[in-house]
Amino acid sequence: MKLYLIRYGETDWNLENKIQGSKDIKLNATRIMQAEQLREKILESKYRFSKIYSSP
Repeated sequence: MKLYLIRYGETDWNLENKIQGSKDIKLNATRIMQAEQLREKILESKYRFSKIYSSP
């Protein structure tokens, strides 16, 4: 079994050194670009996931 951990992308609050906790911070341009790049890497790869777990 292999486990892959993917962290969420950058937010404006990261840049301001604010603690986010469970706040739902809006996506900024960098975060959207990072998510799109990750999506492409996953789609182009040989990796297939049988289960995905996510926080709310």
